[in-house]
Amino acid sequence: MSRVVTPLEIGVCSTYKRSKIRSVIQVIEPLPPGADEAKEKAELRRRFGWKDVRGLTCYSATGTYRDLYVYFDYADKRSEINKVATKAFKCYGLDGAQVGKEWNHIRGSCVVVRAEPPVTRVGGMFQFFSSNVSSTPPSTSTTHDYDPTISIDEMVETLMFFKGKKASTVARSRDIERTQASMPLGFNPPNDARLAYVSPSTVRNPDQVARDREKCLQCHKPKGMMSKLMHCPCSKDVLYCSRECQKAHWKVHKVTCSVRKKK
Repeated sequence: MSRVVTPLEIGVCSTYKRSKIRSVIQVIEPLPPGADEAKEKAELRRRFGWKDVRGLTCYSATGTYRDLYVYFDYADKRSEINKVATKAFKCYGLDGAQVGKEWNHIRGSCVVVRAEPPVTRVGGMFQFFSSNVSSTPPSTSTTHDYDPTISIDEMVETLMFFKGKKASTVARSRDIERTQASMPLGFNPPNDARLAYVSPSTVRNPDQVARDREKCLQCHKPKGMMSKLMHCPCSKDVLYCSRECQKAHWKVHKVTCSVRKKK
């Protein structure tokens, strides 16, 4: 996995006070150049005395691909549990596996680097089903915006973002959103087609995919970015990512809102 190796270290933190989270994050000396994971792990063993360095692929608060890679000592069974880091980075299995050996906690500190964006290949991820056609869209490739730096502010926002959220659920939603976004322009499935999503860890039926594609009516953030959208209490097809967006959109929605019509 290719990545820029200017890392942040996140010390043990068990509270979601911003000041406390900020105090345990620091920029540390770069890891060996060349994006060689074996060399990076060797350096972490030397520098921190870690026994079994393992990696985790993760999303930042606003990541549109798996833009963080986290190292920690899997062999550490004695240090204090890093609750805030564990909560945010429990997206996938060890060493970025989509499925595989589970892990329980990050103990002690962890080291975070920015992962370079992948080139997304399209084809085989989606299947279109209709009464007459079963086909996959043609292959293409897309890239993502890339910022090689991770600021302390960004890391604070990322750790705060996952408070109250299940990181694996957020990751699955963003994986689906990312793959959907990579569909080639101009590809039109049959009129009666339904879309299904398949990955190594999950199968999403057409009804689930339709829900995955839902967006906030005000800011248009997809469900994959927010993990969960709120319904208008009386207009179940109207969705918002926050109360702020709901209030901002009220001047438009009040024209058709069933609550207003009843008054």
